[in-house]
Amino acid sequence: SAYGYRVMGGQELAVLLKEAGVSVGSFAIYCGTTQERVVEWIMGKNPIPRTVNLIAHLFKTCPGAIDQAQQLVDEITFRKKPAPA
Repeated sequence: SAYGYRVMGGQELAVLLKEAGVSVGSFAIYCGTTQERVVEWIMGKNPIPRTVNLIAHLFKTCPGAIDQAQQLVDEITFRKKPAPA
């Protein structure tokens, strides 16, 4: 690639999520991954993709971004298994 980018660390991701008021579970859904994967990013067990860095920063800096993301998620996702009773 002709471009490099600053790699986000797990602690930075944790702080951004806290400041944005986004739970790990919700962030996982917004990023199309599992809650376990987000925890792995925060714990430094796996590198954080640059798209995740972008999403986290948008949530913190753009008013309404979280609400818009939730609306889009609601429109494009469905439950593969019935919810537990």
